[in-house]
Amino acid sequence: MRRVVRGLILDLFGVLVSGNPRIFYEELILTSSIVLDNRVWRNLYAKASSGDIDYKTFVEDIAVQISLLPDEIEGRLEDVISKNVSIINSGDALLSHLEETGVPFVILTNSISEWVEITLEKLNILGLASPIVISSAIRVRKPRPRAYMLAAEALGRTAQDLVYLGDEDEDVRGAKDVGMYSVFIAGEDEVSLSCDYQISNLSEIMDLSFVRFEP
Repeated sequence: MRRVVRGLILDLFGVLVSGNPRIFYEELILTSSIVLDNRVWRNLYAKASSGDIDYKTFVEDIAVQISLLPDEIEGRLEDVISKNVSIINSGDALLSHLEETGVPFVILTNSISEWVEITLEKLNILGLASPIVISSAIRVRKPRPRAYMLAAEALGRTAQDLVYLGDEDEDVRGAKDVGMYSVFIAGEDEVSLSCDYQISNLSEIMDLSFVRFEP
């Protein structure tokens, strides 16, 4: 028996769009010839993407670490992000398919609002006809249950009505824990022990025989 679902929740980085904080960090170090401890970067990113500090503070704290002006860091970060994001294969086709078939969807991402804006502008998808729920804005990250529930609210659906598609095992597990049908595609993690279903290519989400999408 096929499960009836009424919407889709998609991760952004790693699922629809290439690039992630690790890549941005490595490129920043490489292209700027600076020394910045990875633990410091990860700690500041975790705070900024959780909304515990704003983006201005995030940039200023990095600038202090490497003795550069905040404006320089912000500019270099924008360049690094712009150069390292692209639509993942089948991403455009999936977005078109969802809009053509009328399947409501929301993007739920652990990220920083300013980075998402840079990404959408670079990829010319600023007019995306779907809500985008960003951890820094809602002040909670996946896999915390509230992140998924806020994404469900953005669609006006219950968690049980939705499919979640992600590339990290703990995020897939978090979706499953709140009642969503969880689909995993290899990305940040190569395998998932938590998902309900695993796909190898993004295009497969357009033809899941075990679910039936309804408005």
